[in-house]
Amino acid sequence: NEIIKKFEDYDGNYQNLESSSQFEERKLKEIILKKRNGETIDVIATTSIMSTDESKFYISYINHDNSNINIVGENPESVAGSSFTDKIIESCVDGVVITDAKGSIIQVNSSAEKIFGYTIKELLGKRVMDFIPPEEKYFIEGTKMVEQLMTDGAVTPFESAVVNKSTEIVPVEWTMSYFYDERGNIAGSIGICRDLRERKMLEYQVLQSNKLAALGQLAAGIAHEINNPLAGIVGYTQFIIKKMKEKSEEGLTPDEINNFVEKLEKIEREAHKSKHIIQNLLKFSRGNDVYRMDAVNLNEIMENALDVVGNNILLNNIIIEKDLSEDTSPIRGNTFQLEQVFTNLIINACQAMPDGGTLTLMTGDVPNKKGSPEYVYAVVADTGEGIEKGYLTRIFDPFFTTKRPGAGTGLGLSVSYGIIRQHQGEIEVSSEKGCGTVFFLYFPVFKEE
Repeated sequence: NEIIKKFEDYDGNYQNLESSSQFEERKLKEIILKKRNGETIDVIATTSIMSTDESKFYISYINHDNSNINIVGENPESVAGSSFTDKIIESCVDGVVITDAKGSIIQVNSSAEKIFGYTIKELLGKRVMDFIPPEEKYFIEGTKMVEQLMTDGAVTPFESAVVNKSTEIVPVEWTMSYFYDERGNIAGSIGICRDLRERKMLEYQVLQSNKLAALGQLAAGIAHEINNPLAGIVGYTQFIIKKMKEKSEEGLTPDEINNFVEKLEKIEREAHKSKHIIQNLLKFSRGNDVYRMDAVNLNEIMENALDVVGNNILLNNIIIEKDLSEDTSPIRGNTFQLEQVFTNLIINACQAMPDGGTLTLMTGDVPNKKGSPEYVYAVVADTGEGIEKGYLTRIFDPFFTTKRPGAGTGLGLSVSYGIIRQHQGEIEVSSEKGCGTVFFLYFPVFKEE
């Protein structure tokens, strides 16, 4: 081809020219060349303006024969029309979803088929948002993700979920970016959708291990807490049986009947107390719907965590101080996971105060510049032993613990950190040896669409 030959002729003198000249401009462009046989080819070339003392030269070097790669314009078929591009997309182990400028799906790969449960034909023409659960849409449409996509052309990976054809909620991680036509206009978007079901199952197993460890640490307090009402139930029951036998022939006076009724009411009250304790433990240990995200109130989460820890606080002579704002905004979260976070933090606080102390729990809103709530904060503070400064950077590492052997697994804070990050939140710690520890947690406010 004649044009290629001319480029090759330039190449022989390139080094000499470069040593005595200066490049004013160098651009990477897509251009169309015509071969000797009349056929056109699409190439990517580097075009430079080179100046010498005597004249200017325009030099182009072909970097890539781009005939098999299409720059997507207004015609969606240009995406699907390239066998080379199709092979790349199909080879991805993650789901690939390509949309046009209006958001309609124009191409997907087989990995996306497996995630969504629909055939490629069924997915074409649909919008990605059609498969997003209502409670998830805010985090895609109503947060800074859209702003970041418009500004930067891409967003950092974020976790969400899709509803597949079987109505199963599938946890996924999205990476999204725009692509542009030759005029610089948005031609569509490319989304990489990673199936997180296997990873979430592994995380769930770690959560279960952490729960078992927490239950082991709570065992002494649980035994004491249940033993008290059971002792009352047994005592009152034995008293009634004895008196009933004594009065079986004589009959009961009205006062004696009232006395028995009073004892029976106490038995009922103590039985309900034991039932409540068991229900809290079952709720904590089961942890169903680990993927479900709803609008939740941190005040209720913290109160539930206190119920789980229960008598461990009383056994350690710990005073509870609560400053839970009644106007705290809801956050988007999973109740089970968040309760586990605060249960872990409260257990740690109790263990740091074996001789008693004060446990402080606080919540409230953090407003933005316009005065509207943007984040919800929570504080868990103790007046216990504190943490050495050198350990503060490691306390969220898996299996790292400052407790005596057998007193902890080193998973509690690591698991809690992972849960908080999944909720788009942050956790900070402030501590000094002998001066107690304060944990600060921040979560984005949940806003209805």
